[in-house]
Amino acid sequence: MMMLTRVARSPPSMLSRRLGSAAPPGKQLACAGCAGMFPYMLGVVAAMQDDFGDVLRTEVGAVGGASAGTFGALLLATGVSARALHEDAHLALVARVRADGGPLFRWNDCVYDAFLAYLDAVAPAAHATATGRLHVSLSEVTLRGVTPKKRSSFASNADLVDDMIASSFVPFAYGARPPFAFHRSRVDGGLYVDASVQDPKPTPRPVDACPRLVLHHRMFRRDLPFLAPISDDAAVVDARFHMGHDDAKRGHDVFAAFLGT
Repeated sequence: MMMLTRVARSPPSMLSRRLGSAAPPGKQLACAGCAGMFPYMLGVVAAMQDDFGDVLRTEVGAVGGASAGTFGALLLATGVSARALHEDAHLALVARVRADGGPLFRWNDCVYDAFLAYLDAVAPAAHATATGRLHVSLSEVTLRGVTPKKRSSFASNADLVDDMIASSFVPFAYGARPPFAFHRSRVDGGLYVDASVQDPKPTPRPVDACPRLVLHHRMFRRDLPFLAPISDDAAVVDARFHMGHDDAKRGHDVFAAFLGT
């Protein structure tokens, strides 16, 4: 059984110091990094959309995402269908990448092009819907070191996907173009979102007053690998999607309790 993230209550003065503004209304969801188990996360999101579509829109005020988890977070924040994305675009992308020689050195580049085209076709205003609701975890690299950042304002779908790819970028392994081609100095968002979706500074536990739930690919199956390689086998990818979907369906009561339904 999945464990809900502990929620800490803080006085308004602490909230204003840490967040700079009041926390958004409603509950918070966060999607942790999932690497090659990204299809599993898509399945989890698909099941949540099946069972709680309207509730997600009304009860969840903010959605955070780190690394590959940003894609699931975007779907939760905008209502774009995870199932349709998987069936209409994701499996075809996997097959095309395999035909071209595999994911090494090209995966992120292919995802950028394909996902942006899909988003422009099915949700041209996704960036506007996501602004203020989706919080993308990034790491800003400068001469002074690495600083965690969050972005929640997007001027276009290209700007939105740019941040998502920058967050999920794996240097040298899955992209020929360097991350600086996507976002001058912002690269990988990390594996786990363990701070408020509005607060870029990692903390041991949430500091805001909103109930919050972190989704990750080992939430129901502790035996899944922490870091799985990206697969270019469409059958494997589809199996991971349905595994996540079925696990989330069995965990329906966990989500219902969190959302108050």
